[in-house]
Amino acid sequence: MKKIYTLIALAVSSLGFSQVLLTDDFNYTGDLTANGWTAHSGSGTQSIDTTTGLTFTGYTGSGIGNAANLDNNGEDVNKTFTAQTTGTVYIAFMLQTNATNSAGYFLNLGPATMTSTFYARLFINATGDGIGISEGSTAPTTLVPISATATQLVVIKRDIVTGVTDLHVFSTLPTTEPTTAGQTYTAPANIAIGSIALRQYNASQKQIVDGIRVANSWTDIFPAPAELTVTPTAITALDYVENNGPSASQSFEVSGENLDDTDVVVTAPADFEVSLDDTTFTSTVTLTAFDGTATDVYIRLATGLALNTYTGDVEINGGGITTPITITVSGEVTKDLSTKENNIEGLNIFPNPANDVLNITSNSTADKNVQLFDLTGKKVLDVTTVSTVNVSTLKAGIYVAKINEAGKTATRKVIIK
Repeated sequence: MKKIYTLIALAVSSLGFSQVLLTDDFNYTGDLTANGWTAHSGSGTQSIDTTTGLTFTGYTGSGIGNAANLDNNGEDVNKTFTAQTTGTVYIAFMLQTNATNSAGYFLNLGPATMTSTFYARLFINATGDGIGISEGSTAPTTLVPISATATQLVVIKRDIVTGVTDLHVFSTLPTTEPTTAGQTYTAPANIAIGSIALRQYNASQKQIVDGIRVANSWTDIFPAPAELTVTPTAITALDYVENNGPSASQSFEVSGENLDDTDVVVTAPADFEVSLDDTTFTSTVTLTAFDGTATDVYIRLATGLALNTYTGDVEINGGGITTPITITVSGEVTKDLSTKENNIEGLNIFPNPANDVLNITSNSTADKNVQLFDLTGKKVLDVTTVSTVNVSTLKAGIYVAKINEAGKTATRKVIIK
């Protein structure tokens, strides 16, 4: 039995699990050596400190804290992570340079315990508009163009087993991993990588580095964006007859992917209410620590509203999404057609059925307010007239006419052909 357990343990330990190995957004001030970095050369001399952080639209490390400021000849520092002896390592960071610079390498990889042996050295030219990568201390003859003073996103990819090392430079966030690198070289195979280093070599150099990410996969460096989905995208017919609210509820489904497990808040528009249990309705509900599991939310038109048509957008926000999503809802408060009649004397409606014009007469010559409702209770016409009503735009069918004249009310069935 003991041997079986040992075999299982060995099998599990040999699997490669994707993970973020190191993150540093320089969310602190002062020297890097006071914040998890170790000096391996020139300790205490012109220490590397922080400056204003960088931003790069869409990058997970953008706009967080400060940045490392490489602007002198002195201290070199490194930060370690779990040594990688197989698989692939990705190193990403934001970089800003200056047109007035000094040529040399300012960043490199190394073993878990930093020595004088460096890997994947990242060089820059004297005009700050080209970078290149090399295993040795000699700069590559060809550089990848960059824009001096503009923030670039740099990704180094290293295959530990083969030694193939790629350099990518982006001016906008990539949507997928490129199949072709800006620069590629092959280093000796099977060299373990366990640290990243920042180097100062000249008082004229000027590089700002921020948002460092070290991981085993592209998707760990560039995780898929948080996404919320609502189904359906519109709800109608949240209706009720006046003085008989609220409306019957309807539901929509909220789900998500790649969420950060924070709360998602569902906010109803004015005159509507939402609920998670179809019993207690309020203006907002919260999906606490929402993990994206499909969840029903109920909505209704609030009680006590005046005769009118109501519409608005439910807003759903949270979970790490950048822009709220919405669902359009609408409803109507319609007239109560059961009102007791007050006998309009001599009321006559003709022709009935009607085609284009409906004549409405009585013993009085006073104006008449005429409202037509379809059989769902929806008001489709509301006019004031002495005797004629144009019904040419109405669909064929049965309607209820409600006539008000001098404080008296009557209802009649009307057929439109």
